[in-house]
Amino acid sequence: MHDLKKAGLWDNTLVIILGDHGHRLPPTKSKIDDFAIPMIWIGGVIDTTFNQAKTTSQTDLMPTLLAQLGLDARAFTFGKNALSARSPEWAFFTFNNGIGYVNKDNAVVFDNV
Repeated sequence: MHDLKKAGLWDNTLVIILGDHGHRLPPTKSKIDDFAIPMIWIGGVIDTTFNQAKTTSQTDLMPTLLAQLGLDARAFTFGKNALSARSPEWAFFTFNNGIGYVNKDNAVVFDNV
């Protein structure tokens, strides 16, 4: 990011940092906590700072980005616009020998182990 600023590219840049998988170190006692990952949007094109704690998924990145560009977020059917007040809060995740589903009020995890 420093190099983007130094090269004069920062003002027209959006950098999105999103973990591919949850990191289970240090270990927690909850698969749900193991797979909570941040999505960070930073760059010169962002004109406001905010923190949103909605339950979303990695698949929500593309529809959220499309909506911010003024494009039809429904074109990517595997996710939802995470910044829309109308979008439901939920996420599905998988891990070795198991699956999980989380929404803003509940969670269910099936662990084969």
